[in-house]
Amino acid sequence: MVVLALFTGNDIRNNSVVLEGDKCRPFFVYRNGNLVLGGPFEGSWSFRLDCMLRFESRHSQLLNVLGSARSVLSQRIRAALHARTATKARPARPPGSELGLNDLVYRPPTTPVWRDAWRVTDGEVEMMNHEVKEHRARFLVVTMTNGMQVDPNTRLRASYMKYIGVENLFYPDDHIRELGEHDGFAVLNLARPLQAYADERHIYLHGFTNTHFGSGHWNADGHRVAGEMIASKVRALVGAGGRTVAPEAAAPAAASGATDAVVERGGGDGGALAPPSPPPR
Repeated sequence: MVVLALFTGNDIRNNSVVLEGDKCRPFFVYRNGNLVLGGPFEGSWSFRLDCMLRFESRHSQLLNVLGSARSVLSQRIRAALHARTATKARPARPPGSELGLNDLVYRPPTTPVWRDAWRVTDGEVEMMNHEVKEHRARFLVVTMTNGMQVDPNTRLRASYMKYIGVENLFYPDDHIRELGEHDGFAVLNLARPLQAYADERHIYLHGFTNTHFGSGHWNADGHRVAGEMIASKVRALVGAGGRTVAPEAAAPAAASGATDAVVERGGGDGGALAPPSPPPR
C-alpha cells in the first residue's frame, strides 16, 4: 500500500507555477492535454544559474551572505508594496488566517490560475494512482488538517468563514474525496472527525506552548489522533496475510474498542473514520 499525505493548506499552491513563490523546483504543467514536467527551468539559463547559486550557497559562506541579503531585500520590498496597497478599513488577512497557507483553498476555484492549480494537483494524484496500480498495490490518499479547520474556538472559525465567504472549511477535502470516488482509490478525510474531536474536548490539535496553539504542525495530540485514524483505515483496507483487498471487500473492523471502530461517512472509500477516544490521563 502507498499512502499519500496531502496537505491542502499549501500543496495545491505548490503545484502552481504562478502561485508558488519558490520557483527553484520542478513543476508539472499541462501541454496539449498531457501532464508533463515544465516550469521556469525550461529555456532559461539565467534562471538555472540563479537557482544553482542558491543551492550552492549551502557550501559557501560568501554566497550564503549574498543570498541572505538578497532575501531580506526582497522581503522588505514585498512588505512595502503590500503596505502601500492594504487598506485600513479591511485587514490584510482574515482573523485566524495562518501565514504560509492559502485562504482561497476553501472555495471552489473561480480564477484560471486556481483552476489550473487544482487541475495539476488532480492530474498528479491520478498519475500516482495509476502507477501504484501498475505495481499491483493499493493507493490511499489522506487529506491532512489545517489549523483553522480543527480550531476548537468555534467563534473564531465562524468569523474566519464569514470573512472568506464560505459555509464550511471542507471544500479541498471533499474535492479529493470526489476525485477518489471517480478514479477508484481510497481517501481518508481527517478534517471533519478531527474538528468534532477538538470541539468535543476543547483541545488544540495544532501548535505548541512555545509557538501558538491552533496553527502550525500537529502537536502530540494531533499526531496521536490522526495516526490512530490512519492506522484504522489501513487495517480496514488490508486483507488477511497483509494483502490489500478491493474496496467492496474491506468491511469495517470489529469494534473491540473505541480506537478500533471504523465508521464510514457516506459510501465507498472516501468516508472518514470515527475519531478514537482519548487515552486515560
